[in-house]
Amino acid sequence: MTKEKSLSLSTKLKFLFAAIGKHLGVISVGIPFYIVGGFIIYIGVTEQYGAGVGAVIFGAIFILIPLGMYAFSLPSSIRYYYEKELTKEFGKHLFGTITNKRIESNTYVHRDEYDREVEHQEAFYFVEYSYQFQGSHEGEFILDNKDFYDKLQVGDDLPIQVLTVKPSVAEPRLIKLGKRYGLKPAESY
Repeated sequence: MTKEKSLSLSTKLKFLFAAIGKHLGVISVGIPFYIVGGFIIYIGVTEQYGAGVGAVIFGAIFILIPLGMYAFSLPSSIRYYYEKELTKEFGKHLFGTITNKRIESNTYVHRDEYDREVEHQEAFYFVEYSYQFQGSHEGEFILDNKDFYDKLQVGDDLPIQVLTVKPSVAEPRLIKLGKRYGLKPAESY
């Protein structure tokens, strides 16, 4: 029996609610749709002689749009954060190896309050790694701190935490890695 299957219901629910909690902003965006859709359905139902059928259909569509979006997007995202919580709690500490580093830059222009064009540039610092645990696996993560990114070298050991019941799920232990380079925890992301 795997460790995840032997977890108590309260532990599983704790991790599930932690994962759902990361999506409350997205979930709350649908609330106005439900309110407006419900109000339109109410208007349609209270119309006499079937004149409100169109309103009922329109209200139902208004409610189904966010539900459909949730059905396609939330399950995989919640599963990801659930596994992340499991890894944090029950993961095995191992070391991987940094295999590649790359920077992706995005530049965009917008107008400020004085109608001047302002250019913004964003950089994403990707670090790819591989590790061995019940087979060979690969992963990647993104850093925000350029100085931290610059200190990492291809071939360096990377402390990771692997979910033993699903070895393809691993998280880098960035605070431990940052300490190795003399960084404070807040600088290790």
